[in-house]
Order: sequence, then C-alpha cells, then structure tokens
Amino acid sequence: MARKEREIGELFFYKVPITISVIGPLYASSPTTAGGIEAALKRNMPTEAQVVYRECLGEEIKPLDELREEIVAAIPSGRVPSTVFRRDDEGRSYLHANYLKGHLRECGEALSRALNFWALKDFITRTVFVTPQRLYLDEGQEVRSFTTYFAPDVRLSTGVTVRQATEKTEEFIEAPLLMWELYLVGDPRWNRALLEQLLIYGSMRGLGPGRGRCESQYTFALGQFEKVSRPPAVLASG
Repeated sequence: MARKEREIGELFFYKVPITISVIGPLYASSPTTAGGIEAALKRNMPTEAQVVYRECLGEEIKPLDELREEIVAAIPSGRVPSTVFRRDDEGRSYLHANYLKGHLRECGEALSRALNFWALKDFITRTVFVTPQRLYLDEGQEVRSFTTYFAPDVRLSTGVTVRQATEKTEEFIEAPLLMWELYLVGDPRWNRALLEQLLIYGSMRGLGPGRGRCESQYTFALGQFEKVSRPPAVLASG
C-alpha cells in the first residue's frame, strides 16, 4: 500500500508597521574601545555547531583576537566616543534592525512569566523579522556626542572599596522618530494583544543603552496586522 503523504499547512506572515517616538536622546550601542569590542564579539559568538556548519560551507572563520584587531584598526585615530552608531560607506549613521529585534527579545525575556508564555524570548527569536535592515538616523537630524561622568566602585586587593572618577562619551540623536515593520511568522500565538504588551513594557523600560539611566523611553503606534504570503527578500533575523 502506498504511503499517504502527510498534509502540511500553508506558511504565511503577519506584516505589522510600527512607529516609535523616542522621548529624549537615543544612544548608540556600537563600542569603539578594544575591551568593548571584544565583549560585544563574545556576546555574539556563534555556537560550535554553527561554526562547523559555516566551515563546511567553505566560510573562513577568523579567530576572536584577529577579528578584534581588525575592527580596532578600522576606527579613525584620535579621540572618538566609546559608543557610536553604525555608519555605511558614505558615512551615514543608522540603527541595524537587530537593535530593534534585540529590544523585543529583551521585553520577551522579562514578560515570559508575567504573560504565562513559556520561552517567549526564544519564540521571538525564531518568529520575528525586522525591516529595513538599516534604519537611517541622520535624515535632517544631527548625531551628537554626550559625556557622562561617574564614579564606579573599585575593590582593591586589600579588600578596601574606593570610588574612581571616570567618564564615558556616547553618540546620541535627540528624540528620533523610528518607522519600521515587523514580519511575524503566522503562528497562532502571535496576535495584536501580545505585541502591544511587549511594546508597552518596552516603552516604559526604554530603548537602547539609555534604559540603564531611565532614559530613551518612547511612545508607539501599532498598525494593522496584514496577512502576506512572502516577506521581502532581505530581512534581519539574527
């Protein structure tokens, strides 16, 4: 008897436009110091299985030290902020789509228990895509630098804790309006209510590095869920 072929469902996506109006400054997150670059590289290191897969495809995998030195060498000489916005070949500053997806992932991690949604962060990672990949920030707005002075606690080898004055200079843009789109895999767990809960929490917590100082909160407008069969060819999914 011939084996009956299993029926499968039809893949579709929800397209959702989102507008975020940041209250106050939105800070950059790309580090320029050697230590900051190394920490960022470590946070985004591929798993061993991913490395093996990429090597099988013929991709050259650079060691961490070599990659860090290559990035540091590309930074212009002279005093530069410790965190900057990404820039394209023409020098235009932009937010990468993963800056926004990372924000949603963080919200999902915080709300998983409150919303009774197990592994919500992982669910967002696997089912959310953001477009455009580059959200340009310098359309009529100036990217500026801001220096903050703070005194972190330093514990000496003798066991004594002292306060050491230091400074950190960051790039920021004042009160930007961010217009972007989500493409959500048509999983029945995705609905308007879930997305609104994520953004309500995110709007109070803040967007980007400023959230640690209770800055960069925002208001948002959520468009209609539009069912589409195919997303754009290029999406950010990392």
